[in-house]
Amino acid sequence: MVSLWILQHDSLPAPRIGSDLVIWPTTTLPSPTQLRTWAGWSEAAVLAGMIETGQVLAFRPHPQEWPDAALAIGSGRIWRFHGRYIAWLTEDDLAVPEIPRALALAGVDLILCRTVPKPLHPLNPLWRAVQANQVYGLTLHENPVLYVPCELDPAEEGVLALSAVQGGLRAELDFERLADARRLYPVRQLLRPGLYKQQRWWSP
Repeated sequence: MVSLWILQHDSLPAPRIGSDLVIWPTTTLPSPTQLRTWAGWSEAAVLAGMIETGQVLAFRPHPQEWPDAALAIGSGRIWRFHGRYIAWLTEDDLAVPEIPRALALAGVDLILCRTVPKPLHPLNPLWRAVQANQVYGLTLHENPVLYVPCELDPAEEGVLALSAVQGGLRAELDFERLADARRLYPVRQLLRPGLYKQQRWWSP
């Protein structure tokens, strides 16, 4: 289980303890020193990303810079946390269904994307990517929404509620349940994994 703290304002709130990973969509990044210090106080790793440019900074608590790797898929970045992979994408990436599919088959379990939640969730490209690939998806928006495979939602709508906390919202991600959904409903067997792992469906 991984606890996320999703910040909703364009400034860092007072640090708080109790989250594993902080997600901060922002229009103005702090200096690396400020972000590293804040991450140390909150005792949590932090992913801070520029909403407009997609530039992402990430730090561990102690303070060690969190190693990152440029994605070869789409225009986003990919990060490793607690043995899981997280992709921070643009909405343009989601317009190409092969991009989230290739990421999921490469081991990505959570996709972050700046996309506006629609009244009908099936109209949202991130919701569709989540259902097609059995991953978690978090919209980076003023009012974030956490999308999950419908198999994990008792209402079968593919949406889980976020809890309000000081400075933002909280989410709990259970990756074991995600693995259970993939075993019970093995849709990935239909996604031609050999093809998507070998071919380049995107621009270099």
